[in-house]
Amino acid sequence: MARLSNADNLPTRSLECFSEANSVARVLACQGLRWSSVLNLALALQNRAAEDSEAAHELQQGQERNTSDSSLKIVLVVQLSSGECQVADVASLEIVLAHALLDRLVLARVTAGGSGVRLDPSKLFYEHQRCGTPVRPSGLQLEEGWRTLGPHTGSSRRVRMLMDPAIIAHSRDRDCACWPKVWFFAQKLLVAGDDPAREDFDGGLGPVPVRWNADAGRWVAGNRHRVVASLLLGRPLVVCAKVKQVTRWASDKNGVLQPAELRRLV
Repeated sequence: MARLSNADNLPTRSLECFSEANSVARVLACQGLRWSSVLNLALALQNRAAEDSEAAHELQQGQERNTSDSSLKIVLVVQLSSGECQVADVASLEIVLAHALLDRLVLARVTAGGSGVRLDPSKLFYEHQRCGTPVRPSGLQLEEGWRTLGPHTGSSRRVRMLMDPAIIAHSRDRDCACWPKVWFFAQKLLVAGDDPAREDFDGGLGPVPVRWNADAGRWVAGNRHRVVASLLLGRPLVVCAKVKQVTRWASDKNGVLQPAELRRLV
């Protein structure tokens, strides 16, 4: 996440706890998060930085000009009993993410409360599983949210697909994103164009491996950055998966889980 200034020397979490609380899995699980808003805010920040740099150069040359409004958006945070801060609402989270993409500091103001950010439990399956709390399946069907692009190069057992990144959960639930890296991948995808029929639609990066998690009722990926980059741009993601996916598990006589039902994607 973007760094919050700690002028009052507030206590901080251990790195592991911080990474889990700010993991990619949790970001993907945020309900009501408008990725188009995050993108527009990041572009505005980038453009403002360019204008400020040009204005500074002109000032060095003895010239003056009126620059555009450079006011910063303020993030509202709630201070917890531990002394830590968390965003107060979804709008504040969008501002934080936009700054994180460009590795910028954010201006924060402590507030008494906020609407908070709700999380989709089905996208946090691994976190709930680790804590021993059951999660209802998402209700998503195996066939929803994607279409085939043909066999995966060099393998008849895998298939390439064009998938809506909004239906993907993340398997590495304790890993944060490197947000400037997300921005880097987003820019590569923009250069590639928006025609899925083009071979370089994936930015020359190749498909992202995914698999169906039958217990969560979700497609799952381990890639931290390219799923978010596609969400940011509002465009489908090129993925690959095994042609046969497990849709139901059952325990054998020794209590070991075994595939009980397999379904073909094509």
